[in-house]
Amino acid sequence: YCPQAKLSAILLFLDLAEAFDFVIREFVMGAPQGQESNVSNLLEQLGLLTADATELASEIQAHGSFLEMCGVDSKVAKHVVALHTGTWFTVGELQDALLTQKGGRQGCKLGGLVFNFLYARALKQLQGRLEVKGLLLSMPFRASGAPWPHGAAEAEDALSHTVMDTTYVDDECIMLAASTPAALDRHIDILLDEISAVLRAFGLTIDWSKDKTEAILLYRGRDAGIHWRLRQTPDGPVIVGPDGLKLHVVTSYKHVGGTVVGTANYTVEARARAKSALSTWC
Repeated sequence: YCPQAKLSAILLFLDLAEAFDFVIREFVMGAPQGQESNVSNLLEQLGLLTADATELASEIQAHGSFLEMCGVDSKVAKHVVALHTGTWFTVGELQDALLTQKGGRQGCKLGGLVFNFLYARALKQLQGRLEVKGLLLSMPFRASGAPWPHGAAEAEDALSHTVMDTTYVDDECIMLAASTPAALDRHIDILLDEISAVLRAFGLTIDWSKDKTEAILLYRGRDAGIHWRLRQTPDGPVIVGPDGLKLHVVTSYKHVGGTVVGTANYTVEARARAKSALSTWC
């Protein structure tokens, strides 16, 4: 938040629905044993649209799995595939076994990594799409220090990098800023279309409900009041996303243990930390 800049801005806090359970493992480790030549049909069976399945199958065949792209030893990669091929489990006294086709195995030490690798690949693709649209922020970054400069000297030594978001596991926050409210609205529409398309292609679903995926929206400058009034509904301020889905606008949001407030007021954060400290002490 930079009050001197007088920019209109949005912070989008993204929540995925049942993220770990619906990860399509093929993006991370390649096709299961015995199905290496049938990736497109396999992805369709897992719920992807035909166009998305064909495109991503071509990408996997051209660039390999995420493990291959990271240079993981081929024997290790094959072992990981074997651990996740034909996995099954039983429930209670049922005689039938249930075959798992998506998601991490319960208790698997690689479960978190499988999700992280997949989400990283999806976010990388989203970053590329937004860069083509000219929506990424360019800021100085020093590889040996914090991602923000503390003074003119540090800024001069920094290299310029484009940035889009901050992510911790499945807690995602994306920021957009623009010089006018109208420009921000255009950028918001592009962002929601692109992120919905990318995540759908990777088999991930956004949870659009209240207290899950929400946004802090700040209009500034000429016509700010007009744009804000256009967002008002009986359910409060909302942004209509793809397919008529509603993104609820809030004044504060708890993200990765901290509370973000659109007015840059630290009172809410201070109260939350005080309450947390008291609960811990008790």
